[in-house]
Amino acid sequence: LSLQWSERVLAEFFSQGDRQRLVGKKISPLCDRYTVNIAKAQVGFFDFIVRPTALSLHRMQPIGEGIANLDIVQSYWRHKVDEEAAQPSPEKPTKSFVLEPAPLQKK
Repeated sequence: LSLQWSERVLAEFFSQGDRQRLVGKKISPLCDRYTVNIAKAQVGFFDFIVRPTALSLHRMQPIGEGIANLDIVQSYWRHKVDEEAAQPSPEKPTKSFVLEPAPLQKK
């Protein structure tokens, strides 16, 4: 389920970046499908947003199972980062999963 949400959010971000590119605007952070390293972006999101928020909630209302699930997902993304680092550098950045651009038209 977490991977599905990651893919949905990044698809939205990348769609925004595609539109920004189309109209010649600067592409917002995490919105460039050609440069964002998905695994590293997810690790950062978990480290700086998800984990601190979950731990704050856990202090008020124990959510042990939620923290355990968070650990599993966070471990998955860290493994992806390590996996990508161990591969030879391709011409194009390695992606954890591929999100192809939707066709866009100028309005």
